[in-house]
Amino acid sequence: MMAGLKESQHLTLPFKEIEVATQNFLTCIGKGGYGEVYKGELVMAGKPTMVAVKRLNEKFGQGLKEFLTEVQLLTGQEHPNLISLLGYCDEGNEKIIVYEYAERRSLDRYIRPNDTTYCLTWLERLKICVGAARGLDHLHSHVGKHQSIIHRDIKSANILLDDKWVAKISDLGLSKLSLAGLDRSMVISHACGTPGYYDPEYITSGIVTKKSDVYSFGMVLFEVLCGRLCTIKDDNGLLLSAKLVKDYYQKSKLEEIVHPILRKQMSTFSMHKFSGIAYKCLHDDREQRPLMDVVKKELEEMLKIELSPSGYLAIEGTSAVNQPVVIQPISIPTTQKTTVTVVKVDVHDDEEKRMAMKALTRQQGVESIAADMKDKKFTITGVIDLECIAKTLEQWHPQILTVAVGLEKVKKFSTQETVVIVVKVKAHDNKETNKAIVVVSTLPGFESIDMDMKDKKLTIIGVMDPVLVVRKLRKWHPVLLTVKSPKD
Repeated sequence: MMAGLKESQHLTLPFKEIEVATQNFLTCIGKGGYGEVYKGELVMAGKPTMVAVKRLNEKFGQGLKEFLTEVQLLTGQEHPNLISLLGYCDEGNEKIIVYEYAERRSLDRYIRPNDTTYCLTWLERLKICVGAARGLDHLHSHVGKHQSIIHRDIKSANILLDDKWVAKISDLGLSKLSLAGLDRSMVISHACGTPGYYDPEYITSGIVTKKSDVYSFGMVLFEVLCGRLCTIKDDNGLLLSAKLVKDYYQKSKLEEIVHPILRKQMSTFSMHKFSGIAYKCLHDDREQRPLMDVVKKELEEMLKIELSPSGYLAIEGTSAVNQPVVIQPISIPTTQKTTVTVVKVDVHDDEEKRMAMKALTRQQGVESIAADMKDKKFTITGVIDLECIAKTLEQWHPQILTVAVGLEKVKKFSTQETVVIVVKVKAHDNKETNKAIVVVSTLPGFESIDMDMKDKKLTIIGVMDPVLVVRKLRKWHPVLLTVKSPKD
């Protein structure tokens, strides 16, 4: 047995057992960093278990070192977004690693929408990216013993997918261990990785940090967004590269290289938000790149927004509470009149201000923009779609303060008077109806509720905020129809 595997001895498997499990290495399902990968079936914990078996090919120069590294680093690591080490074999010249089996194989097979593989939807792609970010963040910050693992070969081919499309970081053969909590760098005599993904500063200087992985992950994000690989030219001869995506991003032309099928599935907000995260990962200056913890949280927040129903607002003024008000399921009502909109934004420097203003100028109907950096406010004039403006600025956490249309002002609906709220819901039976009624009855100000099963409408009376009512009922896909006074 090789030195350095003492802590992993409990995971050893006999070669004969692996040979039987793979039917003498019959089904090759791919190639890893230093050998072929085979499909097999082992009995583990008394149950037949599908496994992936990586067998070292001695023709690979660094194979022994990578074998040892991978076994050492994966031993004891348990995370839903990290491929699990199930065992290994170290008998003579046989160096074999046994992993959990990822039914869907690697992400790179699904990047490009085509007729030969399943076409991942935009939402599925976003969920996969969130999972991969969680796995990489675990390696960087949560492996224990005040240590951190730098992967050094993050790419879509090293992100595996199980039968439920859960992303799992794999292939740690090139990884390095360092102290966590400190942004430590390491000098590597022979830089390695995959062209198209690796941090250019790492290649030129030989110095690797966690931010090198962040750069590689940024390229994966752009692959997912654009539906193109950075290792293969598309049918038009276009090869995705960091230089290309940054150039298109800076010129606000990114949609030109996003695959048409994906472009139809995502909103302008999604494209701007997601590309903004990826762009920061590719910053030339390592110090300016975010940590994986930050990337993970931003992607999680984006996914949360994608899965949540829209907010609801109403016009205050002529549409008073004693008149019926139709609430539209958009962030802010649209208008065909010229408006002056004041938005508070979280921009930290001139570069972010420039990017935000450039994004705004591309919106239809915008006539002028004034920026107040002291108070972090934009004043936007034009015949504009206010929902689209809010989504365009989403990555800067916009807070719309006022919208002047004549004497009207727009703001979030609230009331201190008793109102009648009519909501249409998707409740398919009495059990679902009762659940919805219980949820509403626990809200502050609730007085009474009536359910019309024929039209699937809830009529709720109380001193209540319609926004809160709708949010609490989102499980039943609510459509807020009217808010009016009981006197009407």
